[in-house]
Amino acid sequence: MPEKTMWVTCDAEAGCGHVFEVKEFKIKRLKQGIEKVYFRCPKCKHEYVAYFTNKKIRQLQRSLKVEQDEEKQEQIMQEIKDEMKWLSENLR
Repeated sequence: MPEKTMWVTCDAEAGCGHVFEVKEFKIKRLKQGIEKVYFRCPKCKHEYVAYFTNKKIRQLQRSLKVEQDEEKQEQIMQEIKDEMKWLSENLR
């Protein structure tokens, strides 16, 4: 399956307005096993955070890949969303 192209406009508060393709996400390891997934505007270098993960989220993501039951998949996805929301609200 071909990868999807993601085009974004740098619209940060002091953003440069540059339109660019996100070619890769970077991962920065933070404290306590937390990882920040992000990309930067190639022109002004403004950082855009896509999401945060922790050990629990990564474990849930692995179990989601192998889970066959749709109801359990939904439960796992909701757990991932809830944990990501909590991380995002508490780390920014």
